[in-house]
Amino acid sequence: MKNKKICIVCPLMVTIITVIFLFLSGCSLPDAETHSVKDDPVDESGPPVPPEISGVEDGGLYISCRPEFKAPEGEVYSGVLQKENGRPAAFQSGTVIGEDGSYTLTVSTEKNGKSASTTVCFSIDGTPPLTPYVSGKSPTNDFTPTWTWTACDDADVYEYCLDGGEWVVTLSASFTPSSGLSKGTHSFSVRSKDKAGNVSPCASLEIVVNPFVYVATRYGFDYSFDDGYSFRKADIPELTCKSVFGENGVFYVATEMGIAILENVEETGILKKNYSDATNQCNNVFVRDRTVYIATDGGIGILYQGLQNFKFRTTNNGLGHDKCRGIYADGRTIYVATLMGVSISTDGGDTFINVTKGLESTDCRDVYIHEGRIFAATWGGGIGISDDAGQSFTAVTDGLGSVNCYSICAYGKKVFAATTGGVSLSEDGGWTFTPVAADGLIESCIRDITYRYNTLYAATWGGGIGISEDDGATFRMATAETNRLSSDICLGIWVE
Repeated sequence: MKNKKICIVCPLMVTIITVIFLFLSGCSLPDAETHSVKDDPVDESGPPVPPEISGVEDGGLYISCRPEFKAPEGEVYSGVLQKENGRPAAFQSGTVIGEDGSYTLTVSTEKNGKSASTTVCFSIDGTPPLTPYVSGKSPTNDFTPTWTWTACDDADVYEYCLDGGEWVVTLSASFTPSSGLSKGTHSFSVRSKDKAGNVSPCASLEIVVNPFVYVATRYGFDYSFDDGYSFRKADIPELTCKSVFGENGVFYVATEMGIAILENVEETGILKKNYSDATNQCNNVFVRDRTVYIATDGGIGILYQGLQNFKFRTTNNGLGHDKCRGIYADGRTIYVATLMGVSISTDGGDTFINVTKGLESTDCRDVYIHEGRIFAATWGGGIGISDDAGQSFTAVTDGLGSVNCYSICAYGKKVFAATTGGVSLSEDGGWTFTPVAADGLIESCIRDITYRYNTLYAATWGGGIGISEDDGATFRMATAETNRLSSDICLGIWVE
């Protein structure tokens, strides 16, 4: 039997031979990671893009709205609108919705048998909120008055305007200007605004802002709430009133029979008499922190808060004379204009030192303190000025309308002197004076003078009240005939 050769090929040899063959022929093995999805066919049968709705937002609140939607080419949009508790109805893009209520709008589309939709829920509120009720005090002498109004439950914010200005948004139910208003009538309007933007009708109120003028006359005490255009008489005994002072709404009137106290000028005042005929004859009154100081023909009286009777001080306590015409207090320091000079106490009135040094006349009618400087109005000696706390005075007479002076007031560097020859003005702190032009002032004898709100007020002997807004160049007069003063003989004036 012949020998036969048998070739046995193992799997490993097959693999090796295959790799060598592929290498020599330049082929490579298949790689799954090099496969790209770009080679796959596109599936154009997916769902369409959800519709976009403009003109309204989900959760929105509107006075009215106009939802819009537009389908791209090849698609069709359909809208369904349903009001709360109502039936759904077809809705066309661009239709205005203005009826109050809550709404649901659904916009749907179909493409290739597949659908998509967008839904928005919103509310319509076209009903204005309630109109607030505005109130305020008028007339008032508060140059920063407050307007208040009722809060409205359906209001989100309020809008107000002053004197026709721009509307201002606020959450508050009151308004007070941050700076002082000018004299005159000021109009204020306010309205409610809700979350949808509806506004209520306006509520308006005018407040008249004017200084209140109080006058001590020969036949009584008068007051004006319109800057001196009209006066009314206060209910106190018909006495000659010589001076008036106000503090915290309470008025103190020096009369020939005592001191009248009015907690409300429109109500009956209380006449507080003193201990003797001399002390009943009150010439001047000053109040500081509810302590009342009076200058009388029998010395000075001090009435402390809470007490019923005045404590009197006379020449026995160091006053230059018991006949006192003017008084001023600053803390425990008291200044008194007497018939024999200026008397000064630094211990609350227990003791006084009388000063005449430098005065050309000791007959003092008024004493006034401004920025630490002491002014004494004298009869026959012009103005006395002290810059050393009253140790001595320097007399000023040049430029005064008369050396007979009744009263002094000051504002900044301006000093006004009331004389028997009219009003004189100093613009250097009182060292030099010039008579004012005083066009319109019908009486030159000025008994009292005050300066408030850039306005000069002068009480005249026989001519009523003169009011000037240009430092005395021109005056507007208020008299018994035209403005109902009790008398044209005016002895004291107070403005606030």
